[in-house]
Amino acid sequence: MLDIRDAIEEALLPRIREIVADELKKEPQSKFVDVNEAAEILRCRPQRIYNHASEGKLRRFKDGSRVLFARKDVENLIVPSNRKNGTS
Repeated sequence: MLDIRDAIEEALLPRIREIVADELKKEPQSKFVDVNEAAEILRCRPQRIYNHASEGKLRRFKDGSRVLFARKDVENLIVPSNRKNGTS
C-alpha cells in the first residue's frame, strides 16, 4: 500500500511544485476592480454590474471619475447553485 502512495506522490509532487511556483510569481490582486474587471470576474456584461450597484447588492467607490468595486464584494455575488442535474 505504501508503494502506491509513494508512486502517486512521486508523480504529482513535481506538478504541484510547478503550480505553486506559478501562483507565487503572479502579481497580487488589487483590492478594488473597475466595472470591466468586475464584469470579467462574474462573466457578465458591465451593465449588470451597474444594475447590482443600483439595486444595493454591490457597493461602489469613487476614485476621481472612476467607479470602483471591492473585489471581495464582487466575488461574494458568486453563490453556489442548489441545482442538481439541471433541475431547480
